[in-house]
Amino acid sequence: MTKQLNSYMTDDQFGQLLSVLQDINKSIKKLHQSYDLGDVCSHLDDVESAVKDVKSAVEKLER
Repeated sequence: MTKQLNSYMTDDQFGQLLSVLQDINKSIKKLHQSYDLGDVCSHLDDVESAVKDVKSAVEKLER
């Protein structure tokens, strides 16, 4: 999968994508540690926003 992505993007773009995915992972870990519903919703919003960013970036690469 990494080789496929590298053929579509520069190392810098790949690094940015990796960073976003790591942020998503951190948000999900925080989600597991949250018991307050407000915190859970906030973390879910962070994950949703990051996923939209990744989807948008991938769509741009496919064009």
